[in-house]
Amino acid sequence: MTRPVLAGLVGRGAVWLKKIESGERELHSITMLVKLASALHLDDVSALTGGTSVPVTSGKLSHESVPLIREAMHTVAFLPRPPG
Repeated sequence: MTRPVLAGLVGRGAVWLKKIESGERELHSITMLVKLASALHLDDVSALTGGTSVPVTSGKLSHESVPLIREAMHTVAFLPRPPG
């Protein structure tokens, strides 16, 4: 797969991807790692990072903790502190 094709599949440009590949730019987005892994037909982002395993399912982040995190985020009210 060419760089322009892969970059296009994840909604980015070839120059962006080249910078990621060369280390000129860091990639901190798990979502983008999942998109890249999915476009490359990989089962896990660790094939790209050599690090922590994050399975790829239908191009979406899939981790056992995600449902609990979502539940916690939906049950908490984030309100600004009152002045004073």
